[in-house]
Amino acid sequence: METTFVESDSPTVELNAKICGALVAIAVLISAIVLCLWRRKKQSSDKAQSNQSSGDRRIPNSAKDQTSEEPAEE
Repeated sequence: METTFVESDSPTVELNAKICGALVAIAVLISAIVLCLWRRKKQSSDKAQSNQSSGDRRIPNSAKDQTSEEPAEE
């Protein structure tokens, strides 16, 4: 028994494969961009939180400094 492959005149299968490959490449590119932006945003928010927490530590010290500089009222 012999198997024969029939080639069609319309290149729709090849065109569909190229379109599918292009769509997958675009999806991967978009997801990579989104991931990079999300990581950058997360790093900047983590840095802001660490700056804010260190700033929170400085506020009581500066408040102590201000109270020590004020003359004591009797």
